[in-house]
Amino acid sequence: MGCANSKTDKNEGLCLCKERKRFIKQAIDSRYALATAHVSYTQSLRNIGIALWRYAETEVLIRWSFYANKEI
Repeated sequence: MGCANSKTDKNEGLCLCKERKRFIKQAIDSRYALATAHVSYTQSLRNIGIALWRYAETEVLIRWSFYANKEI
């Protein structure tokens, strides 16, 4: 009798259980990585939208000031 688990490698059911446990952990980690990437993607879309809005707003203001100065 010792502390070492000498029979754990020979038990097919135990090996299968450990393998499934490892796959489930990988699936959970992948799910978290996907969620993080999705949040990052939506934030970048938001930032692009804000940048485009500012660009369009600046263009409108420039054109408006151009036409306003022309009429004077």
